[in-house]
Amino acid sequence: MVSDCKAGWITRAAEALASSQSAEAVSLLVWALGDSRPVVREGAILGLEGHVRGPRGDEVRELIHQHSVHDRSPGVRQAARDALADSEPSGSEGG
Repeated sequence: MVSDCKAGWITRAAEALASSQSAEAVSLLVWALGDSRPVVREGAILGLEGHVRGPRGDEVRELIHQHSVHDRSPGVRQAARDALADSEPSGSEGG
């Protein structure tokens, strides 16, 4: 299906934006979070994970958290939870 192909393309592009240092990358990924297709929202989460420590990190972390709790897709919620766990600084264990 054409729409499935388009969703896959958008998803791969969103994931690729994780490594972009472009100021527009986060805005595009936030836009993709509003897509009706779970695969696109999941790609956006994966893309946003690369920006958690960037200039908009607090905003990005909050958006990911919101999707980890409220997204209607269990797969997107899990991807968001994984992204939050992966973005935690290593070595943060108490001692």
